[in-house]
Amino acid sequence: MSIPVEATPNATPPDETTHAGYVIAPFERAPGLWRAVVRRADAAAATTASADLDAFTTSADAPSRDDAVGLAKAAIDAGMAC
Repeated sequence: MSIPVEATPNATPPDETTHAGYVIAPFERAPGLWRAVVRRADAAAATTASADLDAFTTSADAPSRDDAVGLAKAAIDAGMAC
């Protein structure tokens, strides 16, 4: 899986938001297909059941920026990014 350069964790997109200690950076990977990169606000690695990650990208396409942010928040709240 490749993260677009404009949405890498080191970039500072103007539309990123925070939720529960995580930074969410939505991006449009193709017209009408939105995803979001999620990283911890404190720059520590996010942890899933199988690995420590610097960041992860939502796996489903969403029809809008707000929907992509909603999917990212749901993943955080579900403990996918502990």
